[in-house]
Amino acid sequence: MSNPAAEASRMIIRTSWIGFWVQVILGVISTIILLFSAAAVLPRAGNPGASSPGTGAGLLFAAIAVGILYFSAYKTFRNTAYGRRLLAPKNVRPSRAETLKLLRFNILVNIGGLASALMGAEAITGNLLAKALVQPNAINVAALDPSKFVQPLDIFVVLGNTHTLVAHFAGLLVSLRIIDRIASRPS
Repeated sequence: MSNPAAEASRMIIRTSWIGFWVQVILGVISTIILLFSAAAVLPRAGNPGASSPGTGAGLLFAAIAVGILYFSAYKTFRNTAYGRRLLAPKNVRPSRAETLKLLRFNILVNIGGLASALMGAEAITGNLLAKALVQPNAINVAALDPSKFVQPLDIFVVLGNTHTLVAHFAGLLVSLRIIDRIASRPS
């Protein structure tokens, strides 16, 4: 006869570890990319026309999303300890309602991170579109300001923000999978 609490515990621990490592790896990559981008963009911010407002706003929202991502990774890590608590005697084991409440909070955290990353993506891609639309033909390129062109750094910022989006999505999937498995099992 199988023990539903032990099965739920193993599933929560395994799923949370996978989600934790996906979030940490993508979070570190995003952090490195965005720090590099900020270091390249911010010194030019004092020079009018060197960087557009969309870049700074995009980096700000992306940085907020990365901060929320690290909190989400912490919460996902805490799920592993929570999963171990399910192996405790029945009188001290967390209830199904308590478990679902924790997971719903984790979902809200990831939705907040996704919202911030999406606002960053809107600002960044809006900036890229504006640059792409005003790029002149190649005849008189030497006389133009190079910051008006789409730079590799611009694409780098998009990549960092995309990693953050994927990491929040992974955290969301972890919580939804656990909720699905817990809600579908008998008490």
